[in-house]
Amino acid sequence: MLAGKLANILYLNKRAWCNGSISVSKTADLGSSPGARANVNINMNKLREYLKLSADELVNKVTWPTWDDLQESTIIVMVASLVIALVIYVIDIVSSGALGFFYQIFQG
Repeated sequence: MLAGKLANILYLNKRAWCNGSISVSKTADLGSSPGARANVNINMNKLREYLKLSADELVNKVTWPTWDDLQESTIIVMVASLVIALVIYVIDIVSSGALGFFYQIFQG
């Protein structure tokens, strides 16, 4: 639909150029036809319906965790993060020592 309107605008501009007149307008009125406005209204109605249904689902159909569940999950994530950080630290220290030893062997 939009491509057809753009092609029509380009054709009109080409025709005006060939006749010796130059089109001054820099913008195209793509929404002036009643059909285009009806399509915009239909799309807006679909968007409103989608947002309404999404809000209803978030409020009435989603099972949200309790405060105790959130605290428990937070503690688990914090402990797991600390364990992973310690593992990475140990790997860093070991690899740094191993590479230092390796460099000393070949350095002389």
